[in-house]
Amino acid sequence: LATDRIGHHVLLKLYDALPADESATSTNTNHRLRMVEQLSHSTSKLTGNAMGRKVSETVNLGDFTLNGESGWNEAQKKRNDNLNFLEDMISTKESGKITEEDSDTESAAGKKEKKEKKKRKRKHKRKSNADAEDNDKSTKKKKVLDTTASIMDVMTLNQ
Repeated sequence: LATDRIGHHVLLKLYDALPADESATSTNTNHRLRMVEQLSHSTSKLTGNAMGRKVSETVNLGDFTLNGESGWNEAQKKRNDNLNFLEDMISTKESGKITEEDSDTESAAGKKEKKEKKKRKRKHKRKSNADAEDNDKSTKKKKVLDTTASIMDVMTLNQ
């Protein structure tokens, strides 16, 4: 499962979902440790595949095989410290920013303002085009009237 394209994601999610018991006693076995023990039986298979290497790295399988349970526990503490540090950094960074709801209302207001501006531009453009069209129509009407008047003059002269 650890070397499968989708299976390795399942194992990693399962590993993260398992409770991280720091003190494994005889009555309370560390579930993550049991998983690592099972994976340690097929270390050669895991190292021969990119997905297996990812699983091996994430669960600190190398530390378990080299240093046993105590080395693995130390590696787990480091990993948890790093994850906690990153979570703290993200939470402090987000506390200084605007909330998502505020930014949504600001962006909605900005979008509405842009829409209104485009609407005004289109309206102004239509108005100027309509004025130009009216001018064209009025000049055409004048030409037609002049032509009609000249034709009428010619007709009256011929009679």
